[in-house]
Amino acid sequence: LSSFIEGLIGIKDKFKSFENISFSPRWSAADVSNALIILSYGPSKKYVAYREQIDKKEKTIFIDFASSGAYVNSHVLLPDNMKAEFVKIDGGKVNFKNVMVESSAYVDFSFDSNRAKRIEIKFMQ
Repeated sequence: LSSFIEGLIGIKDKFKSFENISFSPRWSAADVSNALIILSYGPSKKYVAYREQIDKKEKTIFIDFASSGAYVNSHVLLPDNMKAEFVKIDGGKVNFKNVMVESSAYVDFSFDSNRAKRIEIKFMQ
């Protein structure tokens, strides 16, 4: 289960109670265009939840992300042979970096998740 959560789902708790998260969803590798994930530490009410939608026609990934409060380091897998053109969080552009890991393209960016966020990643060839 841990491999599934940290691998395909892409959530890794780097500290405790989801206070510092590594976020690296890899749905594009499984050719999944819609995913809804909710993880929680039961009694503590600490959680991470996201919905990812990959629209290859519009060349955009939309992620609705929420947590009980965390610093998030994102490393999002892009579709094959693509790179990020821009990343927006709640409509505002943020700094990002295109990264290659072997033959896979990722976009890296960070944010504080003190409330729900709407992430938009526009990609191109």
